[in-house]
Amino acid sequence: MKLVQSFWSKPYINSAVDAAETRLHGGWIDKKYYYMSWALSCLQLCRYYDHVELVTDRLGKKILIDTLELPYTNVRLGLDDLNDYPADLWALGKLYAYGLQNEPFLHVDSDLFIWEELRSDMTKSPLVAQHLEKEYAFYKNLMEEVAPLNLHIPECIKARHRIEPINAYNMGITGGHDLEFFRLYTIEAFKFINANKQNFSRMALGPFNTIFEQVLFYSLAQTHQKPVNLYTYTTGEHLVDDEMKGLERFRKTPPQSGLTHLYGSCKGMQPFCDEVSYKLKKYHPASYEKIMDIVEAEAVLSF
Repeated sequence: MKLVQSFWSKPYINSAVDAAETRLHGGWIDKKYYYMSWALSCLQLCRYYDHVELVTDRLGKKILIDTLELPYTNVRLGLDDLNDYPADLWALGKLYAYGLQNEPFLHVDSDLFIWEELRSDMTKSPLVAQHLEKEYAFYKNLMEEVAPLNLHIPECIKARHRIEPINAYNMGITGGHDLEFFRLYTIEAFKFINANKQNFSRMALGPFNTIFEQVLFYSLAQTHQKPVNLYTYTTGEHLVDDEMKGLERFRKTPPQSGLTHLYGSCKGMQPFCDEVSYKLKKYHPASYEKIMDIVEAEAVLSF
């Protein structure tokens, strides 16, 4: 099974610091933690898997490959094709990467760290996601906020919303063997985005990413009656958050969970940043020292 990560650099350098769901520095307090997160995520994947691919753009290659020297087994450029889109549509890089795949894959976010091999069924399933976000208030409130804009909403989302509350799959890890479905999904996602370009200036684009990525994936899978194998079947927002990104679990060495995903507000909290730094130094000291040297050199140059 091929593992894939994607880095569209435009959101990293151009997102507004005060924007909702900002991805300036990947959403981290400081870019050094973004570097550390990328290094820890990549190096842990490479510890357990032989084929780890990066999909990025020219600047992304310069940062992750030429500067940080992360050991991806393959690098594919192409995300410069997205640069006409607003930087706040940060999930576009992932969608583009999904659509490029021509063999079974799992895409892993750069703020997700594995501590052991994934379950064997995760690498054998037609479709995979991290967990179900069932009836979260976030999605209900978001759909109510955008309702006055009369957005073009895909029929599969509207159909699901008529019979149940808005649900979504968290896609910190996603992929599978059903490449035909992923091609359909990426086509529908870009159609959804392009049909609403005229509304970009009237809406908060950060939260919109969760609709065209996670809500659409759930709705399309349900419409086509495609079962999705989940990393965890825990339900309930607080229970899932504790399992996936609880600080005390994360601090344990090795962590209690087979993976940690620091989605949401974690990246803006110093204790989580400190733990990423600690774990990179503990498990991959050479990479930690390289990043600290880079950060020190950048500070000298900026001074």
